[in-house]
Amino acid sequence: MFLMRLKETRLTNNLNLSTATITDVAKIPLAPFKPKKSLILVLVILLTLMVLVAHALLHAVFFVNQDNVANLPVPLLGSLPNLKAIDKKFQQRSPQQLFLNNRMIFEAAQSLRTALQLSAKAQQQVIMVTSSTIGEGKSTSAIYLAMALAQTQQNNYY
Repeated sequence: MFLMRLKETRLTNNLNLSTATITDVAKIPLAPFKPKKSLILVLVILLTLMVLVAHALLHAVFFVNQDNVANLPVPLLGSLPNLKAIDKKFQQRSPQQLFLNNRMIFEAAQSLRTALQLSAKAQQQVIMVTSSTIGEGKSTSAIYLAMALAQTQQNNYY
């Protein structure tokens, strides 16, 4: 049995087998192939629009409008992220639950509190939270800042 296998192996080593196999006969196309330029153009335009929309959404959620910051007469101490975009259940939870449970909101409020305390030249007693349009979260930001300041256990702010 072993000798037979050895003979078969020697015989197959002498054969030059190619790895390519023909599975079907080639068919000649009826007309020359041309790329569909209009389809490619439409797909490129749609893909570009999708990328632009995604970029705009990400920029609106995670970045401060630099045009507004550049025109300020005072330095920007900090900003809080767009809370509605971060947490889908934003409307259903109390600000205290969001402050304590959402790490991003908590850290942003703590950072804003620290920047506010370090920027003070004298003892501050009044803090104004402002914005250029309605519904940007001034009240919510003031609540989070008040909670962050309350954690320092100082009663110096009104």
